[in-house]
Amino acid sequence: MKTISFSQLSQRTESFTPLFLDYLNNFSAVEKYYNGDYRSPDAFRKNLETLRFPQETRNVLANVLLEQAQQYHAKSKAFENIELLKKENTFAVVTGQQVGIFLGPLYTLYKTLTTIKLAEKLSTEFPEYNFVPVFWMEGEDHDFAEANSLTMLDTEFQPKKFTYNIGGIPHEENLGAVGEVIFDFFFNDFKTSVFGLLSKTEFSENVLHVYSQCYRDGVSFNMAFAQLMNELLGESGLIFLYPNDWRLKKITSTLFKKELEEFPRSSQSIIERSAELEENYHAQIKPRALNLFLFHNGKRHAIEPTEGKFFLKGTHTFFSKEELQTMLETTPESFSPNVVLRPLCQDTLLPTISYVGGPSEIAYFAQLQPLYEYFGVAMPIIYPRASITLIEPRVVKFAEKYRWEYAELLNDRTALTKQFSNKLSEVSLEEIFINKEKQILAELETLLPSLQNTDATLSGAYETAKNKILYQLSSLKERAMAAQQKKQSTSIQQLEKAANSVFPNEHLQERTLNLLYFLNKYGLGMVEKIRKEISMDTFEHQLVEINL
Repeated sequence: MKTISFSQLSQRTESFTPLFLDYLNNFSAVEKYYNGDYRSPDAFRKNLETLRFPQETRNVLANVLLEQAQQYHAKSKAFENIELLKKENTFAVVTGQQVGIFLGPLYTLYKTLTTIKLAEKLSTEFPEYNFVPVFWMEGEDHDFAEANSLTMLDTEFQPKKFTYNIGGIPHEENLGAVGEVIFDFFFNDFKTSVFGLLSKTEFSENVLHVYSQCYRDGVSFNMAFAQLMNELLGESGLIFLYPNDWRLKKITSTLFKKELEEFPRSSQSIIERSAELEENYHAQIKPRALNLFLFHNGKRHAIEPTEGKFFLKGTHTFFSKEELQTMLETTPESFSPNVVLRPLCQDTLLPTISYVGGPSEIAYFAQLQPLYEYFGVAMPIIYPRASITLIEPRVVKFAEKYRWEYAELLNDRTALTKQFSNKLSEVSLEEIFINKEKQILAELETLLPSLQNTDATLSGAYETAKNKILYQLSSLKERAMAAQQKKQSTSIQQLEKAANSVFPNEHLQERTLNLLYFLNKYGLGMVEKIRKEISMDTFEHQLVEINL
């Protein structure tokens, strides 16, 4: 397997921050912000020996998960893992993500597969404990625009975005918890458009049947997401957890109550940590004065304090503190955490030994460490998810034909095309013109002393003439380069298709493309192939060839 370091990638994309790079390559510089080195078995053992989790919470959790697993068509191993969660020596390896349509971008799958493999790895390293993989479905989020679209490549390898809208028209208003939004009749039009883009292959009928069984009108985002994941992952043992259940919210209401009664103390602790981080890094998230939302009239609103009361952002609705406290007691499911409190809720409900996160999540956990101490919740070890670019067979052939490195395709498209054009040419026009410009400038400079001795005012005329010569030379270079590119157009088109496959819209493939594009071309078995290819000991961006 070939890899490219995140440090190299950070020069081509803004996805990787200095904090994330130090987390991977210089952990000692940031270790005070986290609860253990993800590379260290000793760190895991220490947390395993000290993490205590209430048996009552385990029992409630198992009962809720059992009901949800039945709804999500889980496989038998998931039910076995739910039973294991009742035991005090069982711990969860957790990841989470919004329930994007058709599973969202590829990195959602990579987070999930990393979580499954980490649970397996820990089970081997610590046989006296049980480890189960859990996917936290962030279906309470109300940002519909972050979940209702996907991007795939068309038959010419051009990225194309598809968006699903309730009622067939865009909606800007708050639709409430996205995970609970039901696909309506117009989803059939969306699905027809997406499926119509796909080229027909030997796998199409089976793949599209599976997708259609899971994603259909009358089904919620949560349900479709979990059912499709269960179809693709088979007997992986993955457990799906949707936290918007009154029994679970009753457990996390202790956090909500403390937040409501003592605000803005939790936010202040994050602000203080953020200020410290910003001396060398950055602050990924910004807390609110009160880090809670409320479900009200089918929508999800931020609760904001004002003049001794609380109002719901985007409404004219006000509550007193006493009213909110009563609601916490009677209908805890009305409350929802924001990005600051969500990890705390997760680790209050689950005996989490490790959380598998992406670059942004790893960054914001550095801000959250004081909050874990404030709420008395054990902070998990944060494990970096696998980062992958899939290399299609035609890209493999392209690279072999032109002796081109995959990593070079992850470059600015203009610079890449120019570099490739020069590589194709027997004579490098770029180099010729650079050398010729140097020669001309050198010759002109020998003329300047004579001109100055003859008439000092000729210096201005010299500069004007020099600039005109250089301008004409530059114009000639552009025409020559264009003519060269036209002559090499077929090869350039091959380059563009290869680059679109691995770096669509000049963004990482994993953050852009949807899994359906690949499954349609290479079959459902590709998910298992990717799982096997993922290296758990390689903390670099992995370039994985699709072997047919």
